[in-house]
Amino acid sequence: MDRELTDAFGSVDDLIDNMKLKAVFKGVTYESLSDREFQRMAQEAIPSFAELHMEYDATKASNRQELF
Repeated sequence: MDRELTDAFGSVDDLIDNMKLKAVFKGVTYESLSDREFQRMAQEAIPSFAELHMEYDATKASNRQELF
C-alpha cells in the first residue's frame, strides 16, 4: 500500500516541500483600521482596495435612485 500511495501521490517530502501557510486575521478593529502601519501593510497585501474603510458623519449619499 505504501508503494501504491507513493506512486499515486509522490513522496511525503515532495508534498511537504510545496506546502505554504497563509494566516488571515479576522476581527479587524477600528483601531487597527486607523493605524498607519496596518493600512500600509493591508494596501500592500490587497492592492485592489483604494481604501480599507471610509468614515462619514451620516449615511453616505447615493447617486442611484431606488423605486419602492
